[in-house]
This record gives sequence, C-alpha cells and structure tokens, in this order.
Amino acid sequence: MQLQAAAVICRSSPGRWVPPGVTATFTSPVTSAFSELVSQLTDGRFTITNYPEGSLCAANQLFDYVQNGTIQCGGDWGGYWSGKDTAFELLSTTMDNFTGMDYYIWITQGGGLKCYQDMYGKYNMTYFPIMINHAESGIRSTKPITSIRTCRA
Repeated sequence: MQLQAAAVICRSSPGRWVPPGVTATFTSPVTSAFSELVSQLTDGRFTITNYPEGSLCAANQLFDYVQNGTIQCGGDWGGYWSGKDTAFELLSTTMDNFTGMDYYIWITQGGGLKCYQDMYGKYNMTYFPIMINHAESGIRSTKPITSIRTCRA
C-alpha cells in the first residue's frame, strides 16, 4: 500500500466499471502489480489496462478525468489536488514523522482510510492505497538554500 505516489483513485460510479477492462494511467511497477493482482483475483474477468503517464491526459488533469469518467482510474498523490481542497495536502504529507508501519496502522486501524474515502468521495471517487511510502525529506523555504550556513540564518 502506498499513500503518496502510488495510490489509486477510481470513479465511484459502479456503472463505469464495466468488465472486461478499465482504462487507467499508471507508471510504477507497484501499480502494474496491482493491476495484475486484480486480474488474478477475478480469474481474468476484470482487467485494468495501464497506460504511461501523460498518454491519456496530463498529470495535472488526472483528477478531473477520473472524476468526470473520461478514464476510470489513475495513480495519484493527494498533494496535487490541494488547490481543489486544502484537505488533500493533509492527506498527502507525512504526519509527525510517521514510519511506513505507522501509516499502515493509521490507514487500516485508526480511521485513516475513512478520511481518504470521505475526501475523495466528495468528488465521486474511491481511494485505494496500494503501497506505503515513508517520510518525505527536504526543507521548504522561501529563500534559496545554498549552504549549511544559510540554514543557520
């Protein structure tokens, strides 16, 4: 399961999920494995066809394409959609330095999945976390960081 880069969002309307296939934009081995697992678990009655990022729509259009049913699902990171609702930012960043296991427990046992489903549900989508991603790294600043000395300032 991944919360950030390899999550899958799908249009909630069951009528849009018509076997034998779903159109999706996926780019990682994890999401390809997810598609293969879905096919195996349904004895091939339900397949997901993977397309490279950008081949069906631009990455910044994925949310709208899935929401409107132009494509049925796609891989996303919630932070991309914070312009639509700032709550997406909260669902896409690492809280209090959670480890991968902390995230997994929060999603599966602590109500995290309900938070994701409620947020994406407002846009007629369902959220499937398929891989855990550990804490993000980096420093955010409004000034260029050119050396360690800059960080001390």
